[in-house]
Amino acid sequence: MNRKNDRICDSRKDFSDEEEKIYVANLAKVNEELQQLYDIEGSDKIGMPASGKSTIGVLLAKRLGYSFVDVDLVIQEKTGKLLKEIIAEEGDDGFLRVEEQANLDLDVEKSVIAPGGSVIYEAKAMEHYKETATIVYLKLNYEDLESRLGNLVDRGVVLKDGMTLRDLYNERLPYYEKYADITLDETGKEFGELVDELRAYFEGLEK
Repeated sequence: MNRKNDRICDSRKDFSDEEEKIYVANLAKVNEELQQLYDIEGSDKIGMPASGKSTIGVLLAKRLGYSFVDVDLVIQEKTGKLLKEIIAEEGDDGFLRVEEQANLDLDVEKSVIAPGGSVIYEAKAMEHYKETATIVYLKLNYEDLESRLGNLVDRGVVLKDGMTLRDLYNERLPYYEKYADITLDETGKEFGELVDELRAYFEGLEK
């Protein structure tokens, strides 16, 4: 249980075997947005958009034999609306309330969960994930993040009036670093490499 992949920085000391959640925090979604890795009753990712949390989450779930949950899709299915429509109708604060409740209502096991990047603003949701999952921060530098992003509105990104992407990135970084149990730097790596590192890490914990 104490084995560690030396390529991954681990700030967590105690893991609860199969019941442990890999909260892959794709804290890279504004990434270095956690974005990821997702929230699993196994793993949770939180982070900036475009950090690859969904892509990596799906691949990791497949490798580990877990389910994959994209919280953005859960919200859209429950409300029958696109994220950008919820933001337009409810405002940023209203959207965060909807998102927080969706994260708190999740009841899954052995799953890789990919919450939206703004989940880090929701204290109750993050406390829930800290207690039930391992949060993995996918660290992505700003330049790579900017090159990957498309239309922020279409992505349902909560961006306050007058705020730039750089502002959002700088604002979220401290949260990602605060909540992360594991930090994985994406610099110069393909998604497949990142998944292999994470799989090796979590499988090593079981030995």
